[in-house]
Amino acid sequence: MQVLLEEAAGLDAADPLAGWRGEFVVADPELAYLDGNSLGMPPKRAFERVERVIHDEWARGLIRSWDHWLDLPQRVGDLLAPVIG
Repeated sequence: MQVLLEEAAGLDAADPLAGWRGEFVVADPELAYLDGNSLGMPPKRAFERVERVIHDEWARGLIRSWDHWLDLPQRVGDLLAPVIG
């Protein structure tokens, strides 16, 4: 069992994505969160983005902000359509 633990630690140390863990709010570092039908742990930057949306788009832009995002699903769909057929 010790060999497996050492091998896993070596793989963790060499993982090029390991640094991404620090980009998320990890409330319980002992938790292995494997729910595939979930938003998962929130990125730390999400809180800044939500604050910016509330301050800039809602508070300042009011209903005019809709012009920037109301047709976004259609625009994204148009971009994805050639990819998925």
